Amino acid sequence: AGQAQPFASNLNFGAGQTVANSVVVGLGSQDKIDVYNLAGNTDIVVDVAGFYAAGSPPPSGATYFTPMVPFRICDTRPSAISQLVDSCTGHTLHGGTSFHLQLAGVGGIPATAKAVVLNVTVTDTTAPDFLTVFPDLSARPLVSSLNWVPGETVASGVIATLGTNGWVDFYIPQGQADLVVDVVGWQQ
Repeated sequence: AGQAQPFASNLNFGAGQTVANSVVVGLGSQDKIDVYNLAGNTDIVVDVAGFYAAGSPPPSGATYFTPMVPFRICDTRPSAISQLVDSCTGHTLHGGTSFHLQLAGVGGIPATAKAVVLNVTVTDTTAPDFLTVFPDLSARPLVSSLNWVPGETVASGVIATLGTNGWVDFYIPQGQADLVVDVVGWQQ
């Protein structure tokens, strides 16, 4: 807030679409952000997943981001081969169930990681639906990480907090979808 609007978009959508995305944005004057819509009317939902703090020493409980060369850790499509977790292959997500994936201690992510930065893709979708990504062993929050209509392939960046066991859950309420998960980095 209070700064010139950049010539870049964080989210693009067409009429009638519901689209989610993760955005890292700095706070402006009075610790606020501005949201701009180019044309038409739209509703927005903003879910805060965390924050980055400046200064030294870091705040208690702060995590530090470590980027990685992106790699595919999971792909549930029947003919897919994941680089590290072959048990994902053939495990299409079905409505009303959660898919659990261990991330801490896998593929260079330390066992002490608190969160991971992912690129999450759904494909082979059969119903208008959404995906929620959340820590394993935790109550599922009422937020979406991705939204789609049947037949769409949709991807989004997701910062996912890991459960106390180092796992993360993926949930869709209805229909079916295949899930592709690429790791981009981790936080500790």
